Amino acid sequence: MAEIYIRNWEDETNTASHPKTAPRKGDVLFIQPDGHSDNPNWQLSQEANTDKLLMVKCPELSESAAEVYAALWKEDFGYTVLKDFPNQGRYDVVAFEKTPGVAGENNLTQEKIESFLSLWNCSEISFDNNACYFSFLLWPASRSVGFWESVIVVSSVDFVLESYSGQTGWGEISAQVLDNPQITPATITANVTIRGGEVLEANHPYYRYRLHRSSLFEWFKRDVKKKAENLYRRHRYYVSQGTLDWILAQGNGPTVTLEQLLTYLIDKAS
Repeated sequence: MAEIYIRNWEDETNTASHPKTAPRKGDVLFIQPDGHSDNPNWQLSQEANTDKLLMVKCPELSESAAEVYAALWKEDFGYTVLKDFPNQGRYDVVAFEKTPGVAGENNLTQEKIESFLSLWNCSEISFDNNACYFSFLLWPASRSVGFWESVIVVSSVDFVLESYSGQTGWGEISAQVLDNPQITPATITANVTIRGGEVLEANHPYYRYRLHRSSLFEWFKRDVKKKAENLYRRHRYYVSQGTLDWILAQGNGPTVTLEQLLTYLIDKAS
């Protein structure tokens, strides 16, 4: 059984200062295990303060299964490859927000992603409603600030695409480090191997390595997820004022079935 704790007050000052991330009245805040409120000290705790929190018990729901209802609402970008040009090492892609919200309030926008696409040397970038269209190519991406995470490397290394096979997806690249003591052998080799590449030769200041276009595209998506996707709402699930009133009328802590609980919970993202 799980105990589901729900916020029962509104901090108008905090909400005004942080309209997106401030906890709101009705939000599901946290989950406690079966029997948590049976502790005699519970009645003396803030968890029992109905001015701040209300609680329902659901015997059909385990604590771990209930945790999803106390989850954050984070941005979550999805990607669809519209066209694949293997001989060019190119993907034409549309990115979108998987949880845009009922009214599209969390849509993917230009402000959220464009700068990261530019760091990876993506091209033909355009935007529509909850959609960003762009081209991702192995050669431009492999010598981008997004790949190396360093303007110094990009400006201090002479990169040459020695060969590329559309059949295998592997591109072989040589890199000649110019006179810059800040760039060490590890700067080149670690970045290549971490991103799924294979170092073929490392004789500073000369390097030769290969990258696979699909591995590079996957790394790009992970990089954008880590750096561009942000918290949108502090809590994803909430209940209505009517449900809060009902819980309070039951004396707080009523036992509900899973079916009942699911009718009370509202997902802000759908």
